[in-house]
Amino acid sequence: WAIESRIYAEDPFRGFLPSTGRLVRYRPPAEGTSEEGLTIRNDTGVYEGGEISVYYDPMIAKLCTHAPDRAQATAHMANALDAFTIDGIQHNIPFVAALMQHPRWISGEITTGFIAEEYPDGFAGAELDKTSKQTLAIVAASIDHLMNARKRTISGQMGGTSVTFTEQRTVRIGDDDWLELTLAGGGDRATEVNIEGEDNPRLVISEWVPGEQVWMGSIDDLPIAVQTSPIMNGYHL
Repeated sequence: WAIESRIYAEDPFRGFLPSTGRLVRYRPPAEGTSEEGLTIRNDTGVYEGGEISVYYDPMIAKLCTHAPDRAQATAHMANALDAFTIDGIQHNIPFVAALMQHPRWISGEITTGFIAEEYPDGFAGAELDKTSKQTLAIVAASIDHLMNARKRTISGQMGGTSVTFTEQRTVRIGDDDWLELTLAGGGDRATEVNIEGEDNPRLVISEWVPGEQVWMGSIDDLPIAVQTSPIMNGYHL
C-alpha cells in the first residue's frame, strides 16, 4: 500500500485560505526504507529560506509512505506528518494528520463527501483521545526528566546542599485532565514511566537532545514523533 499526502501552504483553520511568506523552517521527515519495509519519500521543489508567493501553486510537497498493508502505511504516514516541521507560513499538515487518525479514514469508509460530512462547520483541530493524551504526557515528562538530569551536571555550581529532583510528575492536559507519572532511569536514553492506576510500566527510548524541534523515539516499541518548542521554564508540545 502507498499513501500520498499533499502538503499545501493553506490554513485549514480558516477555510483553507492560501498562506504566503518565507519558509523560515522546512524540515521534512527523513526519507528511506526501514528494515520492516516501511518507506518515506518526499517529493518537493521548495527549500528552507525559500518563499511561497502568490504567483504559483501553493503545494509544498507530496509526502508518500509505502508499507505492506494499508494500516501500516496509514500509521507510518501519521508519524511522518508529526515529524514534518514547517514554520513561517500556515500549512495543512494539522488537517492531513487529523485525517490519518480519523476512524472513517482508518476503516476505509470514505467518499468524496468526507470533508463536508465530517467537518460541516469547518476544521477546528483533532480531538485527542486517551492514548494521544497519555503519549503527550509521557513525552513531556520524559523531556522534563532529561532536562533536570542535565542541569545537575552543569559545572561551576554554587556549593551547599545538593539539589535533587523528584521522579514523580503531575501532568496537566487542558483544564480537566491530569496524569500522575513516576519516572525511573537517568533520562539519557531509556526511561521507565509508570502511570498511576496502570500495572504495566511504559519503556520510553529516545536520543532526543535539547535544541531538536522534533522529539523522536518510541514508547513500548511504537515509533513516536512529537513537535517541541522551548518556552519559559519548559517546552510546548
